[in-house]
Amino acid sequence: MGMLAFLLYGHKKWSSATIWFLGFLLFLVHYISGAQPASNYLIGLGSYDITGPAADVNMMGYANLEQITSGVHFRLRARTFIVAERQGNRLVFVNLDACMASQIVTIKLLERLKARYGGLYTEQNVAISGIHTHAGPGGYLQYVVYIITSLGFVRQSFDVIVDGIEKSIVQAHESLQPGSIFVNKGELLDAGVNRSPSAYLNNPAAERAKYKYNVDKEMTLLKFVDDKWGPIGSFNWFATHGTSMSRTNSLISGDNKGAAARFMEDWFEQKGFMEGFDTLYFNKSEADRIPRRVSTIVPSPNENRNELMRLASSFQPSKGRPATRFLCLARRVRNALRQADRPQFVSAFCQSNCGDVSPNVLGAYCTDTGLPCDFNHSTCHGKNELCYGWGPGYPDEFESTRIIGERQFKKAVELFDKASEQLKGKVDFRHEYLNFSNLEVSLPKVGGGKEVVKTCPAAVGFSFAAGTTDGPGAFDFKQGDDKGNVFWRLVRDLIKTPSQEQIKCQCPKPILLDIGETKEPYDWAPSILPVQILRIGQLVILSVPGEFTTMAGRRLREAVKMVLTSGGKGEFDSNVHIVIAGLTNTYSQYVTTLEEYQVQRYEGASTLYGPHTLDAYIQEFKKIATALISGKTVEPGPQPPDLLDKQISLLPPVVLDATPPCVKFGDVKTDVPSNSTFKRGEMVTVTFWSACPRNDLMTEGTFALVEILQNQKTWAPAYDDDDFCLRFKWSRPAKLSPESYATIEWRIPGSVVSGVYRISHFGASKSLLGSIRHFTEAYKEVVLFTVGMRKYPWLQRYRRGNDSYYGIVTKRIAVFSVTLQSQWTKLGSMICQKRAMGMLAFLLYGHKKWSSATIWFLGFLLFLVHDISGAKQASNYLIGLGSYDITGPAADVNMMGYANIEQITSGVHFRLRARTFIVAERQGNRLVFVNLDACMASQIVTIKLLERIKARYGGLYTEQNVAISGIHTHAGPGGYLQYVVYIITSLGFVRQSFDVIVDGIEKSIVQAHESLQPGSIFVNKGELLDAGVNRSPSAYLNNPAAERAKYKYNVDKEMTLLKFVDDKWGPVGSFNWFATHGTSMSRTNSLISGDNKGAAARFMEDWFEQKGFMVGFDTLYFNKSEADRIPRRVSTIVPSPNKNRNELMGLASSFQPSKGRPATRFLSLARRVRNALRQADRPQFVSAFCQSNCGDVSPNVLGAYCTDTGLPCDFNHSTCHGKNELCYGRGPGYPDEFESTRIIGERQFKKAVELFDNASEQLKGKVDFRHEYLNFSNLEVSLPKVGGGKEVVKTCPAALGFSFAAGTTEGNVFWRLVRDLIKTPSQEQIKCQCPKPILLDIGEAKEPYDWAPSILQVQILRIGQLVILSVPGEFTTMAGGRLREAVKMVLTSGGKGEFDSNVHIVIAGLTNTYSRYVTTIEEYQVQRYEGASTLYGPHTLDAYIQEFKKLATALFSGKTVEPGPQPPDLLDKQISLLPPVVLDATPPCVKFGDVKIDVPSNSTFKRGELVKVTFWSACPRNDLMTEGTFALVEILQNQKTWAPAYDDDDFCLRFKWSRPAKLSPESYATIEWRIPGSVVSGVYRISHFGASKSLFGSIRHFAGSSSAFVVA
Repeated sequence: MGMLAFLLYGHKKWSSATIWFLGFLLFLVHYISGAQPASNYLIGLGSYDITGPAADVNMMGYANLEQITSGVHFRLRARTFIVAERQGNRLVFVNLDACMASQIVTIKLLERLKARYGGLYTEQNVAISGIHTHAGPGGYLQYVVYIITSLGFVRQSFDVIVDGIEKSIVQAHESLQPGSIFVNKGELLDAGVNRSPSAYLNNPAAERAKYKYNVDKEMTLLKFVDDKWGPIGSFNWFATHGTSMSRTNSLISGDNKGAAARFMEDWFEQKGFMEGFDTLYFNKSEADRIPRRVSTIVPSPNENRNELMRLASSFQPSKGRPATRFLCLARRVRNALRQADRPQFVSAFCQSNCGDVSPNVLGAYCTDTGLPCDFNHSTCHGKNELCYGWGPGYPDEFESTRIIGERQFKKAVELFDKASEQLKGKVDFRHEYLNFSNLEVSLPKVGGGKEVVKTCPAAVGFSFAAGTTDGPGAFDFKQGDDKGNVFWRLVRDLIKTPSQEQIKCQCPKPILLDIGETKEPYDWAPSILPVQILRIGQLVILSVPGEFTTMAGRRLREAVKMVLTSGGKGEFDSNVHIVIAGLTNTYSQYVTTLEEYQVQRYEGASTLYGPHTLDAYIQEFKKIATALISGKTVEPGPQPPDLLDKQISLLPPVVLDATPPCVKFGDVKTDVPSNSTFKRGEMVTVTFWSACPRNDLMTEGTFALVEILQNQKTWAPAYDDDDFCLRFKWSRPAKLSPESYATIEWRIPGSVVSGVYRISHFGASKSLLGSIRHFTEAYKEVVLFTVGMRKYPWLQRYRRGNDSYYGIVTKRIAVFSVTLQSQWTKLGSMICQKRAMGMLAFLLYGHKKWSSATIWFLGFLLFLVHDISGAKQASNYLIGLGSYDITGPAADVNMMGYANIEQITSGVHFRLRARTFIVAERQGNRLVFVNLDACMASQIVTIKLLERIKARYGGLYTEQNVAISGIHTHAGPGGYLQYVVYIITSLGFVRQSFDVIVDGIEKSIVQAHESLQPGSIFVNKGELLDAGVNRSPSAYLNNPAAERAKYKYNVDKEMTLLKFVDDKWGPVGSFNWFATHGTSMSRTNSLISGDNKGAAARFMEDWFEQKGFMVGFDTLYFNKSEADRIPRRVSTIVPSPNKNRNELMGLASSFQPSKGRPATRFLSLARRVRNALRQADRPQFVSAFCQSNCGDVSPNVLGAYCTDTGLPCDFNHSTCHGKNELCYGRGPGYPDEFESTRIIGERQFKKAVELFDNASEQLKGKVDFRHEYLNFSNLEVSLPKVGGGKEVVKTCPAALGFSFAAGTTEGNVFWRLVRDLIKTPSQEQIKCQCPKPILLDIGEAKEPYDWAPSILQVQILRIGQLVILSVPGEFTTMAGGRLREAVKMVLTSGGKGEFDSNVHIVIAGLTNTYSRYVTTIEEYQVQRYEGASTLYGPHTLDAYIQEFKKLATALFSGKTVEPGPQPPDLLDKQISLLPPVVLDATPPCVKFGDVKIDVPSNSTFKRGELVKVTFWSACPRNDLMTEGTFALVEILQNQKTWAPAYDDDDFCLRFKWSRPAKLSPESYATIEWRIPGSVVSGVYRISHFGASKSLFGSIRHFAGSSSAFVVA
């Protein structure tokens, strides 16, 4: 900035005031210029895997019953763009690698979006379009005619598509940033031909003369350019069918358009960002090569053949081994390639009016003679079955797919490179549903005037069954048949005889199937169709629910163009770009012109709604185009039916996967030759023993992987099943066999580097009882460009630990022997890796005189024993666990708990999480328990979460069997509850707090659901004496002495723990319940923290991850001598570097602080320590420390003292000199609240480990639940009278007493006056709440909406002999004791003896909603804080006991319970007064992420010391860094690589954020690291991740790092 230097230094005579004034002007210019983006819109892109079942499912497209999926060519994806005006409309376009969109997919996707985003994304502004690949699994549409060949509805196909679309939209939504969109067009001449030219020629000659070709050759491309990152994606529309892959192919494939998308995404990732945006595009000389990946992933290894051979020979094939599905995700090539510091590039090749356009550009020929097919009927000797279109790679369909895909890719790159016309103008849309079965269409008469015609109920003609040249039909059908025949009419009439009116309406189509009027078992075809226009500036997208032919599409575009250019206010001129998005939102087959319809080729026969179908579309699109330019709305029209609940599926499930005896899933069946070498272009083939791919679709993962050896020890992913060169093929030896194979074929690309490679397979097997187990395997390594031979093909060498074995491989049995002991008598101990034991060796070798038939018979018996024993499970249940980040806004938001207006979040102590377990009977009930690192559950969170879960899983998870419980931390952001009294201090509702909690719960449940596996649950109990004291002992003492005498302590000291043990993996988690408040962190703390329970959970999860799996399950738990140490992480992450201090200092000095730099939020996720620690080949361990009846239990175990005198507070009133403000409880680490949190957390953690270690009582029995909503504002309670009989009392509308605010028992006149300004309680209410003096009558206050809940839920969950009582509040110790005892009495005295005195009953506090405290009636009389906060009067506890006894009775008797009144959904009424983040700024010449205060130069720190670095930052509300981190400590490895060591989820690291002044746009982030005692010596640095907001609302991520320093 030369000008600034001139001003400041070129004129030294200027006064400092002048200089500062000029500096201030430049400061303003800096901000204003930085705030003015060149972009027009906010743009966001997303992409997600939608690959469906790769086995057993009929493919959608050709309607060929024999075309059943059996592998993967490459994966299918949903790709999304969102474009939004800065303050206005937005739209979503999703491109599916699927045959077409589906109405039921659209309906259910919109339900999910509504549950997630409200009315932001609806049918109005969301378009979902299919690319029309004919190589994807079918069964995901809802109408009968489209799912006959798939044997009905295939839920797995449907689910993966809906999930993938949702996730791609979420990605796009979350990545919205300012950007520009450029449009370009160009001709692509050699990617499509007209497959029905005789029908095209029937169009008027004058019309045909206007066009150069008989298909549309134009590609229209959008280039998305982010203001910060440059190009981030492209979407284009071009018309050609997805039929390069033939009707005999059985590998899932995106066909030519899916291939083109992969080519372009890989090209950009390799060519674009590697060279920078200025040289983004590949040189023209390189344009002939499709991107290949491995050469850009790994450096070329040493190509010395002998060395490569030596390396390869040192790696032997590994046996099949257990894995998790996360392993296949972690090893996936695109995940390895993913650059964390930049956005993902998304490219989509969308479908247009492809109805008569074939990619088989060589033409249609007879397979027997090689001559062209008949021109009019596409037959050979009168038979359509012999006429096939030839692609450019004929006869290789894979090569044809590659060529057509490559041609589209090259044209797209050319258009992308030259795109310069920027889209400018409105974002807008119009949408309407129409009944196409009887739609009136007004047409001009030849002689003038109008005539009205109608569309018809859907029907297909005889030529529909003839198929096309891309995929001929069967029998004696042929294209161009306008007559039909008698036999097929008789067959048709058995289904549905068309009426004469229908026959006349559809004329000249001879009706083969009258699908529009066939309604059994449900609708055969759609009647209600959507029409939709999307506008982005001068681009208009016409979303059509079918396949328009070339001329039909041209007519529609021209009609809409005429409306747009002739109307409105001149917004559109002749350069308006109009594209047709085919197969969008639903599917209704073809649309031809009236003239083409007369010819009745395949397309005409498949035009469902009669000859005037196109006219109807043109009429309706003109209407909505007129509405678009005039700003008028459109009537929504009739809603399409939701037929999901009516769907029928005849596809058999996977019953069982099996392998031969002594063979594991994943074992190599057919290996590469020993010491193999291959050349580029050759095929490598390996076959594994596998299992059905339907067991796990490996979404965002891979079934197959090619890896390359790096650094002689590390395997790096090179190619996976999403690559064109790698094919995953699956097969069974016989149709009903439980055995199966996976054959992986790798055609070595020409661009591959020389090296040592191996092929791996990932899969999942299913046992007879339904459990799914993942496995993996890697085959023997091969070398490229070396010649070798295998000397002894029957002898293989294996390694186990330090021992070597040789094995003979037979057809059925592998027999091993120890190398150093050649005696075959030793085989007994090694056979089949201890499965069949020595018996098999005896059979095979002890009796060599036996015949082979005898041996095979005995082998078969052993095989059965092996399979049956493998199917037996020791487990009782299916168990699944999940965990997800719910850390809310770390700035500006009032914390929930203390109701202290000044307690505003300003950083992170450690992160908050939602942890979930699901327990299910194998065939029956299931339940969900979610533990939140939050102050409490929220009714509106529960309501909205259940809406989302219903949209995802239907009725599987409801309010009946889902419990959401809070740990009661008082150090989390508030504003996520819906009642006024709970959100006053947070200035109303805080949407960001709410959203992150709902999202996190949903994702943790999804994780748990997807990880359900057979397992066992063990329960244990034990006393923890030093983690809680009674903070209201005077109230406790008011309980009857006889009752108190039954208990040893005045708080519950018992912890109840569940240990979850997976049948395969061993322990996978633990949940425990223990009563102590989450108030170790004080009311002055402003750092987000899970308090003592959150800390305990982190300690235990880290302990298990480090101590457990590292030593194996047999020695899982730490030795008692180690139990005093909280787990520390870094020493297990990195090896200890050279500790020479001078050497470390030299290394550190070579690393200077990095300037703030742009980043993506993915960088924060990728660098997070737990992500780096995550072991891909095993389940994540989840540990939750749940809340119980903590109402009067404090973790401040030293007692309550006066802050001024240090003396104990007043016993009865907790005051000092009559003032409550001076009385504070002291934690064990007083005065350090962080230390108190650590100590109480550690005590719970240690007790949990002890119980976990010794848990031996297994839960056995039913999974069950009961749930009821109750109106607690006027609930009748029947109580026994002292002298006998019953009396009926009532609960009251909610009210708070004076002690709620002041801790005293008496009210005063002044506060009653204040109270009356809000709501004066009635005399009835005062009497009902007596002796509580009412401070706030919140139950009767209704403005602006409800101040407190009236409808509460009570719930019992049962897992065998464990019963969980879900209560929506904080029960005191004695209140909880009474409730447990009452329920226990009901359970043990009733039923069929299912429960005895050893039944385990736990109270889950603060669950499902929040209604404050519940005391005993005696405690209520004292009116301490807990009694004053018991909302519903003195009989609240009695009401709970009464209702839980009812539920318990229903539970053991098997009766149902009335659901009760539904609680209100007040989300739309919420008010928020929290100001948004307006702008983040830095001083001139300073970047976000720059270091403000660095560590001292050449600094060395010791363990226990504090390292502090301050960065220029931005408001943490801009991005919560969910599952990421704001702060990171990294350690230097190998003198060049920074490895994550600690992040903001670690107890030793604190992220503190602040502003220099309250309204300043500038801010700082201070990161403090208290160096743990267990840290290794080394070179470290501290990094900060954040996101800034511009004046116009754009969010930009950044990162910065400190200087390196030494820890010695």
